[in-house]
Amino acid sequence: MAEKFVLTTLAQGVGEIILNRPAKRNAITGPIVHDLDTALQNLMADRSCTVIIIFINDFLEGSIQNVINSFDIIIQKVYGKFF
Repeated sequence: MAEKFVLTTLAQGVGEIILNRPAKRNAITGPIVHDLDTALQNLMADRSCTVIIIFINDFLEGSIQNVINSFDIIIQKVYGKFF
């Protein structure tokens, strides 16, 4: 079974997305981009989801800024019309 790089849950209106690729410092490239997009689209389409929180599983020192910068670009270019 293939490892899942993006995990999602939805409970009581709170959607959670967890980046689960600590060995690669949760770099937002390749398969993780597609999985992240799918997770965001699914949660945004669910009317019971009122907020989305994105977590990073076991990030290494210094990787958080890379992830924040990548999210900023994705949100502005792809999801800007929703926020």
